[in-house]
This record gives sequence, structure tokens and C-alpha cells, in this order.
Amino acid sequence: MVTLLFLVVGTVFLIIGYVQDALVYVYLAVACAGAAALALVVVSRLSRLSRRLATPPAPPAPPGPPPARPPLAASDPAGGIEPAEHPPAGDVPPSGG
Repeated sequence: MVTLLFLVVGTVFLIIGYVQDALVYVYLAVACAGAAALALVVVSRLSRLSRRLATPPAPPAPPGPPPARPPLAASDPAGGIEPAEHPPAGDVPPSGG
């Protein structure tokens, strides 16, 4: 609300300054715009602070053993390890000389 009031007053000062060709009113309009910007910064900082204070911290994790891994399937001879990809035989340069 305060920011809007500053902007409206600044707009009125700016119009009066241009119509009457008076720099004092133009400077007052610039000052009102600066005060509106300052009010926006203050309000945004206060809202961030209030959100931070309103949010309670997360509770600590309960002590205990880590979650267990699922058992390996009996038909999995590699023990759950994925086989590495090998290039096709035609792409491998011959070894030896």
C-alpha cells in the first residue's frame, strides 16, 4: 500500500512538473520513486525473515540401522552387477604383431 501511495504521489508530481516546467516537482517525483523502491526492498526482506521464522526446522532422523538392501535373486550369478558392454569384435584392432 505504501509503495502504491508513493507511486501515485510521484506520478502527480511528475505531471505537475512537466506542465508547469518546474524541476522541483520532477525531483520530488524521482524521490517518490526511490522511496517506493526502498519500501519494496524492506517489505520483501521482512517477508523472507517472517517465512524463515515461521517454518520449524526438520526433526532429526531417528537413530537405527540403515535400510536393508533387497536380497539378490538366486538366478543372478553376477550378484546384481550389470555386465560391462564390450565393443563388437570387428571394432577391436588386432593385438600382437
